[in-house]
Amino acid sequence: MDRLYAPWRSSYVTSSGDEGGCVLCGIGQDKDRDSENYVLHRRGDIYVVLNRYPYINGHLMIVPLRHVPSMEDLTEAERCAMWELAAES
Repeated sequence: MDRLYAPWRSSYVTSSGDEGGCVLCGIGQDKDRDSENYVLHRRGDIYVVLNRYPYINGHLMIVPLRHVPSMEDLTEAERCAMWELAAES
């Protein structure tokens, strides 16, 4: 199998209120629903969120609020904050 596909998750991934359709951007912008969205912590422009559909227990993600295509496009401050939160998590 080349790809692991779970069609029942498609509606979740595409349900973001964000214009670009990014579920992580939508969660990042919706601070009022952190508990419902499994956001564990926010610090500046970065947040920590549990994966709603994990393949392993406790899978979390450290996400910048700013949507960028790759780690190279993050600022040095964003990268540092992400690594600090990874170490603390």
